[in-house]
Amino acid sequence: MKADKPRTVPVHPDLIRQGPLDFAKARGEGPLFYDERRARVRSAKSHPAKTVAGRLSEWVRDIGVTDPNIQPNHGWRHLFMTLCRTHGVQEEARYFMVGHTARDMGQRYGDASPAFLYRELTKIPAFAVE
Repeated sequence: MKADKPRTVPVHPDLIRQGPLDFAKARGEGPLFYDERRARVRSAKSHPAKTVAGRLSEWVRDIGVTDPNIQPNHGWRHLFMTLCRTHGVQEEARYFMVGHTARDMGQRYGDASPAFLYRELTKIPAFAVE
């Protein structure tokens, strides 16, 4: 979900092998990383998703990424786009997956099928995660 517009994006097969689908099934309906029933949303700044993002950012800092010029959560998008370019993922696919606006009118026509997006995503090889 970006800008309140849901979209279907593929999940890399290597990530699937690591078990997030089991986690998602165990969580059931609703947000994965916070309990929607207990959440108190007073403003966009206090939304529970922001709290989760803050915890993720703290974790990245705790494991040693201390450069103040690196924004941990936004950095994932940079890494993803770099990997896409490096491994030849088509521009339309990468723009769609990260929720960027099409560059020209021609790119706005038609849909990005799940099969197309998956094929493009799997151009990125798995990498080691400790």
